[in-house]
Amino acid sequence: RLRGAVERVGHSLSIDRGDFTAAVTIGDGQRAAGLGWAPNLQLSSDDAAAARVLAARVAARIAPDTQIGFALSQGASGLVAQFQGSSRPAFLVAPESLADSGLLESSDIAAATRFDLGAWGLTISAEQGRAWLGENRQASDVLFGVRERFPTSRLGVALDRSWEGLDASFALSWLSEERTLLGAHFNSAFDINGSNTLFADGRLSAPIASNWRIGAAYRGGFTRISGGDLIGEGPGIRTQAWSLDVTRRSTFVHSDSIGLRLSQPLRVESGDIEFELPIAYNYADESPILGRQYLSLSPEGRELMGELNWTGQLPIGTLGISTYYRRQPGHYQSAPDDVGALISLNSHF
Repeated sequence: RLRGAVERVGHSLSIDRGDFTAAVTIGDGQRAAGLGWAPNLQLSSDDAAAARVLAARVAARIAPDTQIGFALSQGASGLVAQFQGSSRPAFLVAPESLADSGLLESSDIAAATRFDLGAWGLTISAEQGRAWLGENRQASDVLFGVRERFPTSRLGVALDRSWEGLDASFALSWLSEERTLLGAHFNSAFDINGSNTLFADGRLSAPIASNWRIGAAYRGGFTRISGGDLIGEGPGIRTQAWSLDVTRRSTFVHSDSIGLRLSQPLRVESGDIEFELPIAYNYADESPILGRQYLSLSPEGRELMGELNWTGQLPIGTLGISTYYRRQPGHYQSAPDDVGALISLNSHF
């Protein structure tokens, strides 16, 4: 997570003309845009072999109550957040739960449309991308430095409203994975052909005092496995993520921001895979006796993350300072705690 927070190889350009915005990232080399962990303009390393456009986003208001947007190599969540226009703190390491799907994925193409319905806004989005495996399974992965990827698709609908400084949004999204289960790949002997997940998201943000603001976000997911005769129906897999943050603006210098976030990345709270397997043998008719065997997917650990972040404008650019602490990283109970700090300076010249 630390590397993904600070690695910014490439040059981004953007324009904003009110009803029309566009952004593009250009770079060269094998690390031209990286994978990244945040919904910024990014592209996978195998597509960044030469100097060219790595990622792009265009959004425009085509009618008084309608906006549309398209993106290449950027997730639909960036378009949705842009349309909603709510103020969100810029933490570098700790994720907001709404952007956490529990897997490392890259987006190929995304689109979103927003309709203004009085005081409410309705945003419909779609996205196609790929889930990246966490480890190299084949020799070619090591030789060429590109891990295996499997197709994913996503559809979403979100409602949002702002009144008297309070921002609220509610969303449903459907994630379809062709050969993975929340980013995990199983041996073909398990007969798992993919999965479908329904996420329900909620987010609230409100001012509590002059220059102070609090926010909370929650994501709940329910996953069904697609498999052959070996896989039983099962109760499904339930996942959960949450984040809480508090921020203050104009603390030390004009327009700076200091914030604290506590979060839990997406975690399997309950669920298992059921297999119809031989558990005994009938000697009378010489046939196996089938029964259900369970493989639990709930980890014993629970990752909790905290980040303290300060961002401010200086004459030479934007300075960000952050320190973070992760307990049981990756939801591994025996994993050592992860403590780190970073300084980021972005300057144009």
